[in-house]
Amino acid sequence: MKGLEEFKSRKEWEKYIWKEILEKLAGAKSKKEINAILNRLLSNYEKRMMIRRFIAMGLIRLGKTYREIGEILWASPTTISAIKKNLLLTNGYRSSRRYRKNKN
Repeated sequence: MKGLEEFKSRKEWEKYIWKEILEKLAGAKSKKEINAILNRLLSNYEKRMMIRRFIAMGLIRLGKTYREIGEILWASPTTISAIKKNLLLTNGYRSSRRYRKNKN
């Protein structure tokens, strides 16, 4: 794996590392191997957050209201709104903080 010093920016390095992660997952021979990789990468908290985002996406696609989703997941309307906006994006998840920062 290449080190940070081999890249022009941290962002470029992070994109490289993300590609490495995806290649590792794509090369996995079984669900068990994928599970092992993700267990090494993610904390229990990070896994819970991924699961909640995934559920929220499904509920949004089912046409549930922000209130219904919030009651199921204990999530704020702001969080649900950010997830909904991200369903429309092609370049990945962005937190609600990033949306507010870009408005200023």
